[in-house]
Amino acid sequence: GFTGTCPAGYSGDGRGAGGCVDVDECAAGTDDCDDAPAAACVNGVGDFTCVCPAGYVGTGRGAGGCLLDDASLSNLEFGAGSIPSIDFTPSRLSYGLSVPFGATTTTLAPSVADPTRATITVDGVAVASGTAVTVSVGTDFAARSVTIRVTTESGATRVYNVSIVRSSLY
Repeated sequence: GFTGTCPAGYSGDGRGAGGCVDVDECAAGTDDCDDAPAAACVNGVGDFTCVCPAGYVGTGRGAGGCLLDDASLSNLEFGAGSIPSIDFTPSRLSYGLSVPFGATTTTLAPSVADPTRATITVDGVAVASGTAVTVSVGTDFAARSVTIRVTTESGATRVYNVSIVRSSLY
């Protein structure tokens, strides 16, 4: 007798019209889409695809199938007594910061949304997300530029600049 088989992604006895039916791997939970972050499973005829969420790139398949691609800071805190020129927003890359006249240092605390998937450096030195870093203001009234670089696991980078000046003594 005839033994029918169905191709991968289908089920049934393989006999006649309707003998092979598409398997919805997404509904059945048999897909291998990345769970962290949750890649969307999209069923197709005989197969499925995985779609990474916004801010991530990759095939979406398997663990590590979606890589963080958004190199934005989620927050940047300025030290006590410092007066930023403008409030922090992730899309703004340059900030001015005024510190009291007698200050020789201040702190910056850059944060990323997912520290397991991105690194932060302040003037080339690696720092943990959310950790306050002491930076020198300098001894004169010239602006001191501090560079904060975020690098994601996908290799995307974003550079923020903070220009620090002492307030003048009147």
